[in-house]
Amino acid sequence: MWIFVGVTIGALLWLFATLPFVGWLALGTTVLLTIVVITGFTRGWRVLGFYLVPEANVLVGEFLGKFMPGGFLVKSILRPGLHWRPPILWRVRYHQLLKEQTIDIPVQKILAAGVIVDVDGILYFKIGLDPDTIAATDAEIYAACYGVEGGGSVLTSQVRNPRAALEELARATLRDVIGRIAAKNFKDLEDKQDEINVGIKKQMGEATKHWGIIVMRHEIQNLLPPESMRVALEAQVKAEAQSAATIALAEGQKQATVRAAEADKQARILKAEARKEEQVLDAEGEGARLERLAMAASKPGADKAFDFQIAEEMADAIKGLGEKGNATIFAPSGLSELGALGAGAMSFLKQARGQRPTALPSPDKDTVG
Repeated sequence: MWIFVGVTIGALLWLFATLPFVGWLALGTTVLLTIVVITGFTRGWRVLGFYLVPEANVLVGEFLGKFMPGGFLVKSILRPGLHWRPPILWRVRYHQLLKEQTIDIPVQKILAAGVIVDVDGILYFKIGLDPDTIAATDAEIYAACYGVEGGGSVLTSQVRNPRAALEELARATLRDVIGRIAAKNFKDLEDKQDEINVGIKKQMGEATKHWGIIVMRHEIQNLLPPESMRVALEAQVKAEAQSAATIALAEGQKQATVRAAEADKQARILKAEARKEEQVLDAEGEGARLERLAMAASKPGADKAFDFQIAEEMADAIKGLGEKGNATIFAPSGLSELGALGAGAMSFLKQARGQRPTALPSPDKDTVG
């Protein structure tokens, strides 16, 4: 390609001596556009020395193989915007991204807590030591480019970045931090993941600050025990779940029993209170009746009224005895007194009703049938 460019420049110089200015200008423009089309739009403009840098990106180039911290049209660091640099003499060496980036840490087998565990994670980092801004100083960009050798390119074969070095450092730091964690068993190691992440961030930060890079954080994605322990842990989790379900069922039955007992207790209390209220009402009714009787007894002629009521009730009782043909009644030896009492009651009733009293027949000696 460079031979083609040289030949093109030589032809332009020859044409400059033979053609008028307007013709030379038209021919030169045609040739330049042809170069842009043949090499591609982006590469074509770069062949001509034009560089368009996107936001949050930085291009670092060299003038005659040397980093130039300053200088007109030769400065090495190109920040976002359109720039022009002399073709061939100035070449891009590095392309750095200033945004926060991630690196996947592949799975590693590490001996920890007496077992070999599989661990992988994600590392978050950015170029520039200020964690709150998407920016970096020229010194930090220089350190990120020349302070550590990195991996491949996304623009040209010459563009590099420190990702490979960061990945290697992260893997070594992960093994070191986990190996130094004082964990009694795998469960204890799982509970200390935050401590592991903080240790990795701190230990890597001491190394990467010399590269103009800050480690934002590290997160463990997976922390897996050996297969045999994994099966045992799954069985343990299943047993704990079944135990928790049994306890929950027993607790539910207990609550149901307690609630049933409480309901029965409340029912008994309500029944007792109902009986109590019933007795109170009966007592109040009896008291009112006795009070009315007492008031009636204090009136004139009340004794005759009471005698009449008693005699009437006694007569009804004796009359009922005679209606029970098969009844056997045991009476005291003084039955003549009972007959006299009955005759007196009947006589009193007839007098009270305006009739002449008649004597009741005398009962037998010991029984009445």
